[in-house]
Amino acid sequence: MLKFKSRGLTPTRYKVMVSLVCSYVSQALNTGVNLLSRLLLARLIIPSDWGLFAEALLIITIGGAMRDLGIPLHLIRDNGKKYGSALVLEGIMSLVVISLIWILAPLAQAWDPRLPHLLRIFSLMLLPEGLAMVPKAFLDKELLVNRALLCELLQIGTFAIVSLVMGYLGYGVWSLVAGYGGGMVVYSISLWLRAGRSMPLGFDRRHIPDLVSHSGFLFLNGLVGTSLGYMDSGILGSLVTSREVGYYFIAYTWAFLPGKLLFPSLYRIIYPTLARYKEDADGLFNIYHLGTVVLLAVELPVLALLFINAQHYVTLLLGRQWLPSVPLLRIIALGPALVPFSRLGIAVLKVHHKDRIFFLSSVIGLVSLLALGWFLTLHYRAMGMAYANLIAPGSLVQLYGLTLVLKGRLWKMAFDLLILYAICMAVFIPAGMLSHGLDAGSSLAIGGIGAVVCWMIYYTVFGRSIRALLAFRRSDGAELPETDGEVLA
Repeated sequence: MLKFKSRGLTPTRYKVMVSLVCSYVSQALNTGVNLLSRLLLARLIIPSDWGLFAEALLIITIGGAMRDLGIPLHLIRDNGKKYGSALVLEGIMSLVVISLIWILAPLAQAWDPRLPHLLRIFSLMLLPEGLAMVPKAFLDKELLVNRALLCELLQIGTFAIVSLVMGYLGYGVWSLVAGYGGGMVVYSISLWLRAGRSMPLGFDRRHIPDLVSHSGFLFLNGLVGTSLGYMDSGILGSLVTSREVGYYFIAYTWAFLPGKLLFPSLYRIIYPTLARYKEDADGLFNIYHLGTVVLLAVELPVLALLFINAQHYVTLLLGRQWLPSVPLLRIIALGPALVPFSRLGIAVLKVHHKDRIFFLSSVIGLVSLLALGWFLTLHYRAMGMAYANLIAPGSLVQLYGLTLVLKGRLWKMAFDLLILYAICMAVFIPAGMLSHGLDAGSSLAIGGIGAVVCWMIYYTVFGRSIRALLAFRRSDGAELPETDGEVLA
């Protein structure tokens, strides 16, 4: 088990703790508002429009990865302060990618005749999004996440208000596009107001080739990783109707919703913090180990609860029109539990510049998804893609990279993970058997009790580790570097 000693808070340690708490608060509020708005939007917007939006989101997200060139992540791990040069690059690349989408949009008619026009309007969001990436990287690097809290709340609030009002008025898929675009504009403006004065924006054209060359593998990793996360919608759009894509998109969204509550907050703080522990193998492992244990301790009971009560949740929360998504939801919900080492392990690989290993794992995963996803979708339609998502050969390559960095320490972590899975199965297998055939209220009550019991056992076994994450304590007594901007390259 993990053991941590209590230490006083240094200035940098205090900023880590404040940033972590603010990141949790932001993610919790964002997820709560997003959850409520999507519940209402699922009743206002028909499945085929959700499928059309999923297809458009695939193109826009890949366009965003092309625009970024991996630069925001490189800014966090780089010793310099090349924000002005990065801003120029982001602005130029935003305009280039938007232009490409406008030129190539007619090709999207193969998916849906409505998609080209939708893409052209949706792509305009890439400019304010690109301009927001630089101040976001600055605040994350300097562990000033608390300054971005209001900006993120304004973004999700704008999305909720705009999309719900337009959805109620009958604008369908345009409600989602307008909500995303409006939220991003508000986010970008507010982020610059919060970070602009303290962020150095000196421009040096000599920084341009340095940023591009050192971000190369981060860019390729981001592009392939983004494609890996959204390509399933593209494959489905080529083989099934937009309505079926909509069922799959909603099932995928809800299956990964528990992880979105905690994972981005952890990753946002752990990535720059791990960069500070690059030369301290024990400290690096402790943080990675601790974060993974806490992440799974929160997620596993929720995923199990979702699996055994999927039909009741869909009926009660989304409405009967979404019942065809129930079997998809059950299968996709297993995905996050099958790759425990890779979730935060990505951050370990990145801070150690194991970009080639991460890139190779992403390419293998993408090829697997394309081949298996296409084959299984041809035979089993959307359910085939759900099964294809459970097969993650790229995670084995990432595990190999982690063994290069952490050596035999991973065996300690594997023991704790086995305990987590064993407890969850011991609680939820009987809960699932008891709830089978019962009405919605009884089944949900049994599942809820099971989740509470599971969390209580987890806290008994791993309570010290969970408290250590909140206090950010370490066993070896080493202090974090005192220079706020010092991130080891």
